[in-house]
Amino acid sequence: MELKAMRIFLAAAEEGSITKAAESLNLPQSTLSRQLARLEEELGAKLFTRGPQGIELTREGLMLRRRSSEVMELVERTRSELRLCGRDRPLTGDISIGAGELAATDALAEYIEVFSKRHPHVSFYLYTGSATEG
Repeated sequence: MELKAMRIFLAAAEEGSITKAAESLNLPQSTLSRQLARLEEELGAKLFTRGPQGIELTREGLMLRRRSSEVMELVERTRSELRLCGRDRPLTGDISIGAGELAATDALAEYIEVFSKRHPHVSFYLYTGSATEG
C-alpha cells in the first residue's frame, strides 16, 4: 500500500464523502473512486459502505483508518526529525584554504575566528605563499 493511497483513504474517511474528499485533495472524483476501489481490491476488504448520504467505514475501514493515521503520523515525525537532524549535530571536519599573501588575510583570520566560535569541531588549515615560492 502506498502513502498516496493512505492519504486518499484518510481524506475520504474524514470527509464521509467521495466528492468532498476529491475536492479537498484537488482530484477528480473518478480518480479518487478508482484509487479507493484499487485499495479495497489490494487489501481484499470492503472499506466503505456507500449510500445516498455519503460513505461510512466498515469494521475493516475503521481498523485501516486507525493504522493509516498512525503511519502518516510516523511519516510526518520522521520528516521533522530528518529536517532537524543536521541542526542538532555539531558541524565537524577540516577546511583547507590556500591563498597568496593578501591584505585580506587579516579579514580572513577574523572570519575564521567567528566561524570557529560557532563550530568548534571544525579545523582550519591556512596556506599562504607567493608566486615565487615553489
